[in-house]
Amino acid sequence: MKKRNKLLNTTTARAMAAVSRVFGLHGKEVGLAHIQGFTASLVDSFTIQECSATDVHTMSSIASAFALALCSIVHHHQQVMEAFQEGIKQGYHTVNYYSGRGQGQGRRRAGRNT
Repeated sequence: MKKRNKLLNTTTARAMAAVSRVFGLHGKEVGLAHIQGFTASLVDSFTIQECSATDVHTMSSIASAFALALCSIVHHHQQVMEAFQEGIKQGYHTVNYYSGRGQGQGRRRAGRNT
């Protein structure tokens, strides 16, 4: 998966929103922290990369694409955009943290040695 180098763009953001909808993140019982955490998990799990040309306006467009595609029935568009952007930051932080450890050997899981 990591070798695919999936870039964050509006298409990726809409796909992330579609997956989020499948898990019900557009519903009534969902807080903004859920959206943020799920977004961070997607970035981390699929090693979604930030485009080097991403500026504030581009990131805002990407976040807006996510918010429109998610179509939350509880939260305002701007709130969803902010939760998405914070989730992206959190996901990048996790990816960067683990990629700098162990001389690039990747993440090691605790537990059984198989």
